[in-house]
Amino acid sequence: MNLGIRGKLILVSLVLDLILLVQVAVSLEINLEERLVKDVEEHLLSHAKSARVLLANVPGDASIAEMDRLIDNFGEAVENRVTIVSNNGKVVGDSQLEPGQILQTDNHANRPEIIAALKEGTGISRRYSETLEVDMLYIAVSATRGGQTMVVRVAKSMKKIQQAIQEQRRFLIKASVLSLAMALILTAMVLDFLTRTFRKLVYRAKQMSRDISEHPIQIASKDEIGGLASSFNTMAEQLDRTVMELAQDRAWMNAILEGMNEGVIALNCEKQITLINRSARQMLNVDSSSIGGLLEGVVPKEVYDGIMGLDADSFFCKVKYDFFTSGQKYLQIMGSMMKNRGCVLVFRDVTEIRHMDQMQRDFVANVSHELRTPVHAVLANAELLQELVPKEEKQLGKLSTSLERNALRLSRIISNLLYLSKLDADKQSMQVTETPLLSTVRQAMNMAAEAAQEKQINMTCLVEPDIHFLADSEVLSEVILFNLLDNAIKYCPEQSSITIRTRKVGCQYRVEVEDNGPGIPPEHQSRIFGRFYRVSKNRSRELGGTGLGLSIVQQWVRKMDGEVGMEPILPHGSLFWISLPSPKESPNPDIS
Repeated sequence: MNLGIRGKLILVSLVLDLILLVQVAVSLEINLEERLVKDVEEHLLSHAKSARVLLANVPGDASIAEMDRLIDNFGEAVENRVTIVSNNGKVVGDSQLEPGQILQTDNHANRPEIIAALKEGTGISRRYSETLEVDMLYIAVSATRGGQTMVVRVAKSMKKIQQAIQEQRRFLIKASVLSLAMALILTAMVLDFLTRTFRKLVYRAKQMSRDISEHPIQIASKDEIGGLASSFNTMAEQLDRTVMELAQDRAWMNAILEGMNEGVIALNCEKQITLINRSARQMLNVDSSSIGGLLEGVVPKEVYDGIMGLDADSFFCKVKYDFFTSGQKYLQIMGSMMKNRGCVLVFRDVTEIRHMDQMQRDFVANVSHELRTPVHAVLANAELLQELVPKEEKQLGKLSTSLERNALRLSRIISNLLYLSKLDADKQSMQVTETPLLSTVRQAMNMAAEAAQEKQINMTCLVEPDIHFLADSEVLSEVILFNLLDNAIKYCPEQSSITIRTRKVGCQYRVEVEDNGPGIPPEHQSRIFGRFYRVSKNRSRELGGTGLGLSIVQQWVRKMDGEVGMEPILPHGSLFWISLPSPKESPNPDIS
């Protein structure tokens, strides 16, 4: 049964009234019974004392028949049962028994009122009498007759008292029913008046789901409910304004989304599409009917698996994919997973950027290839000129030496460019095997030993034994580690030191190359692995740097599914590190 607020209040009031009336009735009944019993006890005690006086004047040689006749007359006079009991519990007189019946009466020595009278002078007891088949109240007092201690007991039936209590109970029930009826009527009238404004609030709340702009509630009182109605009107007004602002914002948002060149798809927690803008529909070749469907039918399987693999509890966890659509387009997708809200996917058409990058790579590769032959010719002529210039021609010697040095530098730049072009085109072969790290590091140190000796730089190896990586051993030693050591040697001052060590970070080991050179300023640290990027161009020219070594290291490490990074060393110096997969991480270490 669905009760309204008035019904619930009336029911609560009815229950409370009923509990109160029951408590009052029980209290009155107990009090009435106690008072009636107390009055009866006082009368019985008075009669018992009178019987004791009467018994004291009975001659000592009186027979049981004479004693019984006297007690019968006294019991008839006081309208109660009177019993005389000797100190050994034997009944010697009873107002309601014949002399012959008295002799057959049970011994009363174990009756509680008899025991109390003999011990304390007075005894009171209430119990059911099997002889009379009714509840009885007994009062006994000790008496003396002819020097012998006896007990006079007066008993009265509780039937009249119980009848009086039952009559009182019936009266209370009638009065309670009448009181409950009157209380119910009065409570209903009062609650109808008090909840009138509240019912208007409920009605207004229902109407707000359909029309917020409906007329406000008329306030007829200044009590708490009136204050609630006033607050509700204010809330409805503010909610109306908020809904209008949200509708306007939603219209603006829809206009912005539809006008964006980027595609946008919003998903709920079940990965169902809740929003897809015009650009996303054109990129993915779908229509508006995809709203409400699953993402699985819109994007490629690898993208869908990646998004489904995101942690649902992560907050703004971003994932990025590039994929090629059937419409000959390269699309880039970024997803932001919002905790308990779903996620938002943003698509960008990077086809033109991909083509430009490819054109740039092709241009660099072609130009580098075309420049290789003339540069080699210049380098060969410079070396020949260096040999033919007489020693006394110092000016020509400097020019030929400079020509040879710059031709050699240009040759290295062209070689590195061609090397990067092959890496970008994935034309550099790689044989990944289980490679022992310590021997690979020592091989790279041997390659860089001559340059380190020229500057009196001490190289220390702290690589732990028995560490293996899944890598191309030749690339790891001759390209990656050598470039890191060569770079450190170039920028370290003379008579300094370089340390190569291993360190366990999480579950993986990484190789660290630490130097105590001038270090890299914070503003350059994020771009240090970029192509042709150099912190100090003048110093790089002096040292012969090309700005491609670290970029080559990064390309190779990523190709072998590893990571590379840089950390500053205080007060000065730099630490470059690489981390590659270990054999335990891959069931098939041999990859070609």
